[in-house]
Amino acid sequence: MMMTKQQIKSMDFDEDIADLKVGQKVELLIHSFTPIGIMAVINNRYLGMLYKNETYQNLSIGDTCTGYIMRLREDNKIDLTLKKPGYHSIKNSGDTIVALLKEAGGFMPYHDKSSPEEIKKVFSMSKKEFKRAVGSLFKKRILELKKNGIRLKQGKKLKNERQR
Repeated sequence: MMMTKQQIKSMDFDEDIADLKVGQKVELLIHSFTPIGIMAVINNRYLGMLYKNETYQNLSIGDTCTGYIMRLREDNKIDLTLKKPGYHSIKNSGDTIVALLKEAGGFMPYHDKSSPEEIKKVFSMSKKEFKRAVGSLFKKRILELKKNGIRLKQGKKLKNERQR
């Protein structure tokens, strides 16, 4: 049963966050929007913040999704993320990059000099996460780093790899 915006906004929240842990997987209910991000109800008990730079999908009040505790602040506020914190998300990010590379014929013109906005738009992840995932894929010899982009390892050059 979906809650109305009014029901969501009138909820009471726990202020004692002692039973939460950084990295913990939680269920989120989108509560409201602020200039810096999205307020979300955590496990129907707490209120936390998904910052704009941590949100790579369109969400509306009343939507539910899985998230993670990114930070428990001294002021008892909770910072959230939609991706598993740290290197745990790299496997999924790496899978995303490989899938997009395959879809694009094996080469994409994105690299460490690409803008964070381009990376976010194309890969739905932060530039930091993109660089970590690309580094991991490079170490595993799954892709090559080129001056003009990233390329899945294959024997021959691909048509769409030419300088633009």
